[in-house]
Amino acid sequence: QDLENQIRTGKLQPGERLSPERELMKRHGISYSTVTRAMTELRNAGLIEREWGRGTFVKQHKPMVTDIALAFDEKHRPTDPYLVPIVRGMGEAAGEHGFHWQMFPLLADSIFSAGHDSLFERLLQSGQIDAVLTCSPFPAEDMVRLGELEIPTITICNEYPTVSTPWVIEDVAQGASDLVRHLVDELGHRQIAIPQLQLQVGYAGFGEQLLGFLAGLLDILREAGQLD
Repeated sequence: QDLENQIRTGKLQPGERLSPERELMKRHGISYSTVTRAMTELRNAGLIEREWGRGTFVKQHKPMVTDIALAFDEKHRPTDPYLVPIVRGMGEAAGEHGFHWQMFPLLADSIFSAGHDSLFERLLQSGQIDAVLTCSPFPAEDMVRLGELEIPTITICNEYPTVSTPWVIEDVAQGASDLVRHLVDELGHRQIAIPQLQLQVGYAGFGEQLLGFLAGLLDILREAGQLD
């Protein structure tokens, strides 16, 4: 336990060689079996590693993600209904896990835009940002560049089929179904239209939204006994 505390508090630094086991026995007045059990527990916890012929050393640890950037383009504001739940969720998660996070509204539609020497880009290039969450459809080249910089990135867009960037999107089908229930059950509406611009019909989520509306209507009709 004493060794573990020294490692976790930084008294023993990564790469530092530990005393031989028999020396630890004498220093702490414990048996050899107790020392070997403690060393095994430290290895299993990923705190130390043994190099045969050289000894046992405090293991080098990859820094935890602590500085997270939330990036979005000039078309959005932190008060946009689209961004409000994301900002709120980021704040709650950061507080729970002890992360530091910051919003970066960009003046261009690209993170690495030519002619725009932004603070965000400089922080990324210098390794001062540990992870990025993008909330706007930045160019695929930006995702590639973030990968080259080895910066973990998640996007709230599914527009990068050739880039291995993880993405998350809202459940538009369930959202549409919930909206129908709200309009009918809570507001009492009986005539519902689905306005949609013609240019948006090709949008990937349009079909899911339409299915969600229909599913919600069918559920309401079944519950009312008007549909078998």
